[in-house]
Amino acid sequence: MVFKNYILLIILFSFFSPLAFCKLEQKQLIKILRDFVQSGGQSRLIGGPGHKSARDFLLKFIKTLPHGNISEQTFSPDVDFGQAFYQNDFDNKVVGVLPAGSPEYKKWYNFTIYMKSVIKKYESFSGNNIIWERKGESDDVLIIGAHYDTVVHDPNTLKIDEKALAPGADYNGSGVAMALALAQYFSQLEKLKFTVKIVWFDMGALANLGSYHFVKTLEPQAKSKILGLINLEMLGHDSITQDAQKKSGNMAAYINQKSAANYSNDQKLLNLLIKNDEACKDVVEFQLKENGFSQSDHFHFWQAGIGAMTLSQDWEDDFNSKRYQTSNDFVETLNFETLYGIYRYLSCNLGRLVTST
Repeated sequence: MVFKNYILLIILFSFFSPLAFCKLEQKQLIKILRDFVQSGGQSRLIGGPGHKSARDFLLKFIKTLPHGNISEQTFSPDVDFGQAFYQNDFDNKVVGVLPAGSPEYKKWYNFTIYMKSVIKKYESFSGNNIIWERKGESDDVLIIGAHYDTVVHDPNTLKIDEKALAPGADYNGSGVAMALALAQYFSQLEKLKFTVKIVWFDMGALANLGSYHFVKTLEPQAKSKILGLINLEMLGHDSITQDAQKKSGNMAAYINQKSAANYSNDQKLLNLLIKNDEACKDVVEFQLKENGFSQSDHFHFWQAGIGAMTLSQDWEDDFNSKRYQTSNDFVETLNFETLYGIYRYLSCNLGRLVTST
C-alpha cells in the first residue's frame, strides 16, 4: 500500500512539474514556426507589408495566452546611433586589420557607407517592439528576446535586395517561434518565482535598433531588477557533415569576454541557466563561447551593464552560411529535431528555475 502511494506521488509530481506541464509536441512547435514564416508572406523586410503582417501575427498569438500582459513599444529609430554603430564596427574590425586599399577593405568600406545611408532612409519609420509579461512573486525580471524582421543581402555587393524572397525561417523565425512557444509555456504555469518578460524586437537587421531603444528607455530602478537577457537567434540549423566536431546538437551560448568590465553579470546569468543543466539535457548541448560575440540584440544590454547571452547555432564550427540572409532560408531546410530539443531544454531548465522555491 505504501509502495502504491509512493508511485502515485511520483506520477502526480511528474504531471504537475515544469518538465511535463504544457509541453508542446514537435509538430506543434514546427506549426508555430511555419505559421509565423507564412504570416510574413514574401519577406519580413522592415517597413514592408510582410513585416507588418508578421507583427500582427505575433500580437494575435500572444493574445490567446491565458495569462500575461501585452504591450507595444513604438519608437523612432535613432539614426545617429545606427550610423555610428556601423562606423564603429568598421573602425574596430577592419581598420588596422585588413590592408587599406585591398579588395576586402574596400568591400567593407563600401558596405559601411551603404548601411549608413540605409539607416538614414528609415529616419521617419516607426518601429514596434512587442512585449509579453507574466508577473512573478518578486520584482526580479528575466528577459527573453528575439528579433522578428529579416533581410536578404546580395552576396557580391552586400546591398539589401528589397525585392528578394526573404522567408527568414532560421534568421530569425526559429528564435521567434521558440519565444512564442516559451510564452505559451510560462503562461500556463500556476505561478512564477519572478517576472518573465518576452520581447520580440523590431529592426534587428539594422544595428539591432529595436533592442537599443528597449534598453535606452529602461528606468534605472527597472534596470537594477533585471536578472539578464536570454537572446534567441538562429536556432534552426544543425548539421553533422558541416560541423567541425562532426556531431549533432552542437549549439552555442555566447557571453562576453572575461576581460570585459561586466563579465560577472553574464556569468551570473549563465549560472542561472545551467543550474538544472544536467537534468534537462536531451538532444542538444550549448557550448559556452566567451568571445564577445556582438552580432545580435544582446550587445546593447552589454553596453548598458546588463547581463546577457545569445543562444544560437555554433557560428564558428557549424554556421548556416549557405542560407543566412538569403532567399533559401526555408522552414524545410531546418533541423526540426534539434529545434525541438532546444525547446525541451529551455522549457525544462527555465521551468525549474522560475517555479523553484
